[in-house]
Amino acid sequence: MLDQALNVFGIKPDFDFDLMRENQTLPEIFASIFLAFNQYLIAESPDLVIVHGDTTTAAAVAQSCFFAQIPVAHIEAGLRTNNLFSPFPEEFNRQLISKLATLHFAPTLGNYNNLIREGIEGARIYVVGNTVVDALEVIKEKMSNSSIEFLNRSQRLEKILAFNFNNDNFVLVTAHRRENFGLGMQEICSAISELAVEYPRIRFVFPVHPNPNVKRLVYERLAKLSNVFLIDPLDYFDFLILLGRCLFVISDSGGIQEEAPSFNKHLILLRDSTERPEVLEMGIAKMVGTDKVKILIESHSLLRAKARDLSVNFAVNPFGNGDSSRNIANIIVDWLNVKNDLGLSPNAKL
Repeated sequence: MLDQALNVFGIKPDFDFDLMRENQTLPEIFASIFLAFNQYLIAESPDLVIVHGDTTTAAAVAQSCFFAQIPVAHIEAGLRTNNLFSPFPEEFNRQLISKLATLHFAPTLGNYNNLIREGIEGARIYVVGNTVVDALEVIKEKMSNSSIEFLNRSQRLEKILAFNFNNDNFVLVTAHRRENFGLGMQEICSAISELAVEYPRIRFVFPVHPNPNVKRLVYERLAKLSNVFLIDPLDYFDFLILLGRCLFVISDSGGIQEEAPSFNKHLILLRDSTERPEVLEMGIAKMVGTDKVKILIESHSLLRAKARDLSVNFAVNPFGNGDSSRNIANIIVDWLNVKNDLGLSPNAKL
């Protein structure tokens, strides 16, 4: 899945630790990342390590850097639910990283305030927006109907989906969070099943995460429904094409909360808490957890709404305007210049 994202942006890693194994436990993946990255630090000795988000990878890398006394810059800092088990283990991961990081790049003022409340020095926190909006804007520039790449991708997506997604109404569904495994995923699938039966003319497109805790159950519950389209995970470009064309989204994703405002899409949020309260405050999202009844109520409301009510213009994406990466790069260069006193050393490594 990472290779898909890298390919879209033409990025070729200098190092690939190749650590993914089927059905790994959290301790196993943390340990393998920690040990592999520690060997990298010994060999390369970078001046600064940048970690992004709240994954187990980010937490393991940050802790490895701490033991090696190498500074860490944290992109997407300050997101909080203040419930260590929601989302799990991401909430713990990002709090851990904040304890270790030297530079904190917060997407919003709310994230900045979270860090201040935790005792982080304000001079080390920068409100820069979220880089996901930068990535989204890059792709949106390529999504013009006259773009050859867009047309080629649209044709391929139509073959994958076996319906005309540009003209037919569909709901986009994603679900993969660890805390939703088991009963939560059963409730989500049950709700999608009932909606598919009640609205036979609406398609439900579900890119299914490869984790067996998700994939096995989703296919058992939904594969036989003719208007539910279970597909493999899409690369970022293809996914945004569908996001731009769907009626609305049902998802437990963090990133989609940041992407939906740029496409003016309503979101039914399959979570009990969110580190992105801005989507609730602006009215773009309804948080329902994995409660089947709540999922059905909010879905019925949107599916029965008139077209004009689904195309509300949310005007501003609260997570950024597309300049986050440039701002972060400039801040890091300035920090390295100060650190090296006489200017950026030609030997400085990131």
